[in-house]
Amino acid sequence: HWDNADMPQFPYSLASNYIKNQECRALDIACGFGTGTFSLINSGASEVIGVDVSDNAIKHCQRKFLGVEKLSFVKGDALSQDFSQKPFDLVVTIHTMEHIIDDNQFLTKLKSWMKKNAIIVLEVPLLMKYPFKDSEEPYGDAHIREYYTNDLIELFSSFFKVKDAYGV
Repeated sequence: HWDNADMPQFPYSLASNYIKNQECRALDIACGFGTGTFSLINSGASEVIGVDVSDNAIKHCQRKFLGVEKLSFVKGDALSQDFSQKPFDLVVTIHTMEHIIDDNQFLTKLKSWMKKNAIIVLEVPLLMKYPFKDSEEPYGDAHIREYYTNDLIELFSSFFKVKDAYGV
């Protein structure tokens, strides 16, 4: 569900549950207009970086959140970034992986940016069986792929330990 600030409420509230202390460094990939990114600072993260491919979205974030300490925004595509020198405690990526050509490369990158025992909150649209019975095509025009639940969990499990999985 989206609130009036264009933020998917559930994944960010879930992510905020993992911010345990002031030493939690977080990354928000495909941050959009930054409302969810900002919510991570409000939940107690010590530093949050938002990344998005949209120049307009990043400029908006930089204006809207100007002066918010320990919150920064970077323009770029997730695969062109390198955060491995200063890894994160928490990574959030909402509706991103279905747009990335090589999902294995994406997950490999994410893993390299995370500390041991870090948490990742990832949300993707699932391939809808109905009303599109027998269609293997992604529902979204800009989606390269969508995932069946079991296939997503299997893929994700080859990179990370799955703690919880939810579906809508």
